[in-house]
Amino acid sequence: MSYWHEILPTDPILDVEYEDLVDQPEENIRRILDHCNLSWD
Repeated sequence: MSYWHEILPTDPILDVEYEDLVDQPEENIRRILDHCNLSWD
């Protein structure tokens, strides 16, 4: 991921750790959707 962080602006990249996604799925999915400008519904 460091390569992509170096060549792209920070806005299009959202880092999500697998462990976080497994431990707190709803919170992380909401964060992903928010980053993509998508609603939960």
